[in-house]
Amino acid sequence: MLQSKIKKWYTDMRYGSAVATPIFSYSSFVLIAYNFTQASIIPFPIFAAGFTGGLIVMFITIGGVFRTKQLSTDQDLLYQQQKELIRTQRITLEAIQSLMNEGDKKTEVLERIQYLKKLETH
Repeated sequence: MLQSKIKKWYTDMRYGSAVATPIFSYSSFVLIAYNFTQASIIPFPIFAAGFTGGLIVMFITIGGVFRTKQLSTDQDLLYQQQKELIRTQRITLEAIQSLMNEGDKKTEVLERIQYLKKLETH
């Protein structure tokens, strides 16, 4: 009984820590920035609000660039490492191709099969 309560408390502590740690880190960062920028002529609440607003805009900009530029590259690299998924998709497309009539889509399916075969061997 006590052991399960301790495990529950430990788990709750880990979850709480994961939520609270970034808040503590950010507040420390704002305090350090306030002290090192010699911004004491600005009241701290105004500095904190402006600094936070600036960081939010910066994070949104960086996140947008990451999402549009880097995320697709990361996803492509992750996909190329999933050999079993690639093999399954190739086999599925080969089965579909064997049931298809001649036409434009059959060429597209064949191109995709060739691409998957290339990924499978690398």
